[in-house]
Amino acid sequence: MPPIRAMKRAILLAACLAAAVLVWAVLARGGRRPNIILVSVDTLRADRVGAGAAPFLDALAADGVRFETAIAQATWTIPSHASMLTSLHPGVHQARRETDRLGDRILTMAEILKANGYETAAFTDGGWMSPAFGFHQGFDLFDDETRGDEKDRRALRWMRGRRRPFFLFYHTYDVHFPYTHHPSPRDFSGEPALEEIAARIMSGRFDLSDEEFEKAVLAWCTTREFYRLFPPGKIAPLKKEMDRFFRERWPKMPSCAESIRYLVEAYDAGVRRFDRRFRGFWERARAAGLDADTILIVTSDHGEGFLEHGTIGHPEALYDEIIRVPLIVAFPGLPRAGKAVAAQAMLIDILPTALEMAGIAPPPHLQGESLVPLIRGVGKGATRPAFAGTGTIEAVRTPDWKLIRAAAEGGPPPELYHLARDPGERENLAGAEPARLEALAGELDRRRAADEALRERLGLGRETARPDEETLRQLRALGYLQ
Repeated sequence: MPPIRAMKRAILLAACLAAAVLVWAVLARGGRRPNIILVSVDTLRADRVGAGAAPFLDALAADGVRFETAIAQATWTIPSHASMLTSLHPGVHQARRETDRLGDRILTMAEILKANGYETAAFTDGGWMSPAFGFHQGFDLFDDETRGDEKDRRALRWMRGRRRPFFLFYHTYDVHFPYTHHPSPRDFSGEPALEEIAARIMSGRFDLSDEEFEKAVLAWCTTREFYRLFPPGKIAPLKKEMDRFFRERWPKMPSCAESIRYLVEAYDAGVRRFDRRFRGFWERARAAGLDADTILIVTSDHGEGFLEHGTIGHPEALYDEIIRVPLIVAFPGLPRAGKAVAAQAMLIDILPTALEMAGIAPPPHLQGESLVPLIRGVGKGATRPAFAGTGTIEAVRTPDWKLIRAAAEGGPPPELYHLARDPGERENLAGAEPARLEALAGELDRRRAADEALRERLGLGRETARPDEETLRQLRALGYLQ
């Protein structure tokens, strides 16, 4: 296989030569390919769809197909979106660290669709989803500056102005930390005690009373000014000690349940805010007739933890509250509309699925598989493993089992969970099920070897990002170290 850079040139020169794949009636509209809209709701947990927390997304699922178990290949924005948009595992695309960018040699969803006659645009909430991190590749328009209702208006104007089929990538941090949309927010402004608490934490002193600890955490998680009190750059050296402190302290706090309830309410308010806003966006798109010929895919890059395993947010952990994400595919006249698919899917499957639905042959290096057979109800997929990793730990998940292990020697001991009996991943069976552990470890070994072989064949390596000051400001507002 030629290097990806050469592949890009070949596709751009011979865009219309891709072989068509017949898919039910997708191309029965005079040969015109469908529009494609991919929506990524950053940090949206899988359990918030199909349970009433997001009524409009539930309605979309009723009009389409919902995958009950969709697995993200990473636990945070850059590597997970890179996998979503390239159908490559992180071990191949190599955009894994906060200083990495999606490499120019990697073929993206936007580039493939553009080469096949699509007009392409992205409307993102910036931060990691910025040109500095390589996500602009293949887009005719990349807007990472507009927010909220104005972003929706611009996206709708762009969609209305297209004469050819279009690909729209829509990304939002509405649900992301900090959780600033609580219906009854506590007022942490003018709290002089917070300044003193923050100073103690940043000096490595964690001798906080329960009241002080709760006040510091809730202010940190639910106000726009949290990074003024807890600058990420100063917190970074304390991260390991802070993680241990959180794990040990939270469960023992008398007010732990109430505090977590407050954070979850704030998180869910962000979910409802997005749900209402996207309802308005999609209703206006429908009024303009833009839904009649459009594949809509809604997903997320990762979930969020609320002390299920001792931490808040999306740390380097591979439990289901972090790596299981929603995935909805809707299209007019879709077979099995309203059905829930139990078979496992992965974010790397989105690109080959969209290409098959559009009648475009996928490049041979894609690692995902089309979900079209499962959407049509003719695919099995029941035993297909899913993979995720953080760089330091890695996981393989089957419908019944999950193995989490260190990615290198000297890391944490393995964790083995029987998901069918223990969906909360509470009982580690690594010592009790050696044969099962060995079989799943073999799956991880084969996955790693295949990733490395493909990475070498494609000539890929790490590329360094150079974010501007505005991007750095956005990342500080999201609580990230930069």
